[in-house]
Parts: sequence; structure tokens; C-alpha cells
Amino acid sequence: MTAKYTSTLTLAVPTEFSFQENLRYLSRSNNECMFHIEDNKIYKVIPVQDVHPLVEISMNS
Repeated sequence: MTAKYTSTLTLAVPTEFSFQENLRYLSRSNNECMFHIEDNKIYKVIPVQDVHPLVEISMNS
């Protein structure tokens, strides 16, 4: 069964946090199977009980 959810969660991060630096770190290997990076966005399946939503993590412009 496939369902489409469009909820958004915005997190405040410390000024020292660098999303771009984290993307660089996570992009070190092309063989990563726990997440996918495309267009400066991280995609990851996060299991919650019996549901496995694909989550997009990105930075506000």
C-alpha cells in the first residue's frame, strides 16, 4: 500500500550547524545504501511502527 504524506517539520539549528558540510560528509561514498542524496536533499526511509515513509531532509532557502 502506498500513501502520500505532505507534512512538513521545521527544526531550528544552532548557528554553528552547516547543512552543506553535513551533505559533503554524507556524500563521501557512492555505495551508501541507508540514504540517497540528490539536488542537495537527503532521502531516507524511516520506519515508524508498520509504516515506512520516505523522508526528505533539506535546508530552507
